[in-house]
Amino acid sequence: MKYIQDYTVILKKRGTQEWTHNMNSFNDNLSKILEGNIGFNYQINDKHTLGMKYQPNKQLSPDGSRETYTHVTTDNQLYDEIYSTANNYTDDDWGHEINAYYNGIVGTANIDFNIDYFQNGNREYSNVKELSEKYEDRDVHSIGDVKNRLVAGKLIVSLPLGKGTLAVGSEVTYTHRNDDYLNEENYVPTSYSKLKEINAAGFAEYSQNFPWGDWSVGVRYEHDKFDYFENNQHIDEQSRTFDNVFPHLSFSTKWGNIQTQLSYTAKTVRPSYQQLSNNVSYSDRFIQQKGTPTLRPTIIHDLSLATVWKWLQLSLSYSQTKNWILYWGELTEEDGSQTMLSYRNWNKSIPTFSAFLSVSPKIGCWSPMIGIGVKKQWLTVESFSKPFDMKTPVYVANFNNTIELPKEFIIGLDANIQSKGAYQNIYIEHPTGSINLSVRKSFLKDALSVELKGSDLLDTNKDYYHLYSGDYNIYQKNSYDNREFSVTIRYKFNTAKSKYKGTGAGESQKNRM
Repeated sequence: MKYIQDYTVILKKRGTQEWTHNMNSFNDNLSKILEGNIGFNYQINDKHTLGMKYQPNKQLSPDGSRETYTHVTTDNQLYDEIYSTANNYTDDDWGHEINAYYNGIVGTANIDFNIDYFQNGNREYSNVKELSEKYEDRDVHSIGDVKNRLVAGKLIVSLPLGKGTLAVGSEVTYTHRNDDYLNEENYVPTSYSKLKEINAAGFAEYSQNFPWGDWSVGVRYEHDKFDYFENNQHIDEQSRTFDNVFPHLSFSTKWGNIQTQLSYTAKTVRPSYQQLSNNVSYSDRFIQQKGTPTLRPTIIHDLSLATVWKWLQLSLSYSQTKNWILYWGELTEEDGSQTMLSYRNWNKSIPTFSAFLSVSPKIGCWSPMIGIGVKKQWLTVESFSKPFDMKTPVYVANFNNTIELPKEFIIGLDANIQSKGAYQNIYIEHPTGSINLSVRKSFLKDALSVELKGSDLLDTNKDYYHLYSGDYNIYQKNSYDNREFSVTIRYKFNTAKSKYKGTGAGESQKNRM
């Protein structure tokens, strides 16, 4: 996959001096991915089924390059002109993912058991060359070496209780991550970090059907123990234990053609392992980046309503988000010359509201789908000692069309747009969107198909945003080379539906890796 990005950044920092970096960059990245999937499903009898699936994957010689020209001023006076190039090469290990499951009925109980193993790793070699007009040139070599391992198990037992069904279960996940960063010139310190985490959860849910509606009520308890090691030394202040209880409740009913569901859910979103790493990486001579091992999990309380009437769907959601994780910059020198980019938890609970309406009728051979939505947050951040209101809602709209023509031709025309607005401490400065067109023809009773597709036809998929964080602000404009034409040929040798019943374990922990 070829990925090209052309972007402009205006970066402002304010200490005892005011710094401005005007940057123009061009990124060129290429990656090729090899994936496989093999497994079996064995049905012992009508009541017992087991199976296993193995999925290997590997990125083949992914590499990338970046060219950047930076004009630096301090207190509106020229400080330096810097031309830099960065070349990256990543040596990926083979990734391995294994799932085994058992699904069966014992007496009146339905048993669903899954066990998973996951591992991957990579070494990223980076060489940054900086040519300065006024100061010393730099040649920076670094290696980032990451290895992940995970073992997880999940058991769910469902059985009838009274006039309803009780489901109880447990999920346990163990993760181990080595994250090393080496810089031979010592512009940033070489560090060796290790993260170990055990997450154990127990949960129960009871559901029952009534003539006037269906109820479901449940609770999930999570115990999470996180240990952080640096240079093989346990760091007590960055190692923590969390115990949380998350209830959920839902009610659904039907009045004629109208189906409605009202639900309340409490859940957690734990930071990714990259966000938790304390390793410092080199961006340029003014900026370094690292994670924050002391990040707390984000807690979300959500109340939602969903209604369906024939071809019309409406969903509403109101949530309170505590410990939201924001991307943030902190000055490390009093004059503002040096900045550390990292993450922080927002110390206030942030309310958000979202609404989405979609209409999907069928009119003869035409199947349109029109969707409009809005998401709004109530957040104010302080930047350069001034409050910035981040409450402007973001509107989205989709207009997807499928037209079925004679001779098994299908035409697709899809369009989407997103408005200006705020998300977390980022303000989207301009609307963005794209238009895609495709033509598909089927042969041999749909066993063979040929599709011609044009993506981002008007070259409008661009980002303009402003990030506000304390004494550090960024305005960035991104242009992507997404306009393309593709030809896809498919032949279906066997269209039988998979009977594999494995549902996996530790999925949220895998995503954090």
